[in-house]
Amino acid sequence: MTDIIAKSNIDYTQIKYGDHPLNTIGVYTPRDSNAATAPTKWLVFIHGGAWRDPNNTHHDGDYILTSLLSQPKFASKYRGASIDYTLSNEKQHPSFVLDTLAALRKLDDVYGLGDEYVLIGHSAGAHIALQTFIYGRQDARNRELVRKCSKVFGIEGIYILDLLTAENEGYRGFTEEAFGRNTNQAWDEASPFTATAAAEDQRYLWVSNDTTKDESRIVPFVNGTLYILHSPSDELLLEKYQPEEILKVLQSEQIKNGIRSLGYSPIDVVYEKIAGKHEEAIKRQEAVNAIAKFI
Repeated sequence: MTDIIAKSNIDYTQIKYGDHPLNTIGVYTPRDSNAATAPTKWLVFIHGGAWRDPNNTHHDGDYILTSLLSQPKFASKYRGASIDYTLSNEKQHPSFVLDTLAALRKLDDVYGLGDEYVLIGHSAGAHIALQTFIYGRQDARNRELVRKCSKVFGIEGIYILDLLTAENEGYRGFTEEAFGRNTNQAWDEASPFTATAAAEDQRYLWVSNDTTKDESRIVPFVNGTLYILHSPSDELLLEKYQPEEILKVLQSEQIKNGIRSLGYSPIDVVYEKIAGKHEEAIKRQEAVNAIAKFI
């Protein structure tokens, strides 16, 4: 248990969702909760670390989760969870998102995910959070789970893999370690979005409708909103790359009209500036305030 948890009014425990040491979930419950009034909604944090850094763990979510769950409006409704996953020194994509989906199923089995949860992803964790919708389409149990996610908060997030090397060629090493070489547009296929404002060039089209149609390009994010929280002081992911490019994609009228022409509605996106360097942002009140503002 970290000092942040110890000084809070949050009860903390861990559960396992697999045999690997990193198949671990931290569970955060407001201390005033009891069996009769247990919260039925969840705030679920997914850490970053370029898919490989062992120094980034589920405890990266301690500050945000304890800060939110200590507020009365959250304590009465929400529990928190933070997910560890196997890193790229052992496995490659899609193991990160498959681990995350397995963790969500375990939470549902043990506690029940209720009728709604919110995903909060930091850096690579934002990429994984959005991938749960893409990979969650592949079987009925996962589809049922991801349908309950109403909001995704990306904090200093990665959304488009191609932009990593466009920003810094030095990022190629950890990207290839996690996703392999970018042959046959492999990074596009692994990215939630493509760096183009043209609908026909998007690998995936994100819609706010529920659908039972088996369309490979359509990704249902049912009644959901993507919140992009990004600090101008981020020294690793500059504003003009990931956050600004993803806004161009999701606010593109061509893409929106392309989605509407197929009979769907585009998802909503909100951009909020926060403060702090890349690793600091999740340990500052500005990120907590931004999340609290939109929930």
